[in-house]
Amino acid sequence: MGIYALARTFNTIFVGEPHIAQNILLILGTVTMLYGALGLVSQREWRRILAFVVVVSVGFMAMGLGAGTPEALNATMFYVGVSVAVTSAMFLLAGVAERATGTTHVNVRGMLEHRPLLAGLFMLGALTIAGLPPTGGFIAKFALIASVLEVGTPLAYLAAGSALVSSLIILYAMLNMWRAFFWGKRHSDRQLRPNPAGQLAALYLAMGAVALTALSAGPMMAYTADLSRDLQTPERYRTAVLGTDPVVIPDPYSPEYYKFTAPEAGAEIEHDPAHDPAPAEANP
Repeated sequence: MGIYALARTFNTIFVGEPHIAQNILLILGTVTMLYGALGLVSQREWRRILAFVVVVSVGFMAMGLGAGTPEALNATMFYVGVSVAVTSAMFLLAGVAERATGTTHVNVRGMLEHRPLLAGLFMLGALTIAGLPPTGGFIAKFALIASVLEVGTPLAYLAAGSALVSSLIILYAMLNMWRAFFWGKRHSDRQLRPNPAGQLAALYLAMGAVALTALSAGPMMAYTADLSRDLQTPERYRTAVLGTDPVVIPDPYSPEYYKFTAPEAGAEIEHDPAHDPAPAEANP
């Protein structure tokens, strides 16, 4: 919602000098992507790791908005859909993992033997977050980076390079999570707790939505293309909000103005001639 609000604001209000706002967004996106990726590597708890995944995603979205082209805006809106789907699914997976193991840390080891389906779902989410094929994350990041490179400015090249570097760092962090949680032998002999059916069903549905982002990428991008065109035509938005009638601002020196600003409804204030503007002097 915040990214949509940014897109609507920058395409409706900051239309006089768009390059200034776009450069600011490119810089912020570059810094945010690298900061989030490095923060992701430093964490060892499920929710903290996924929180930094959200930070990286916001950086990618800011980069796409900063590019300022219709192709970049289309790719950004598609990336928003993929990011929302995979982030929600991974938080649900984190809840399943934490309940089963009784700890919020990922350094558990050996869960591949006990939860192979959970391992497969984690790999789907990890590949989507890192942007590797054949996932929807790859399609979204490829379209986003390609559209940013087409801008051709030094800031755009810097942002695209930052996106590639942060994706490699994310891949490294996801592989570390896989090794720490699923690989090897368990560190504890404590019995795993079963997960409620409702919790597992929610996870399966969310991961199914993640898979659909790749299978239905064509229709999704067609929809986001319509959305991006609507975002880049602020006249339709202004008409929907303000209507087609002209906005009339009453003259503060007219008696009608005092009727609208009276303390009580229906009360009138006598017109004071002292507030009338001075008559213009005639030119000699």
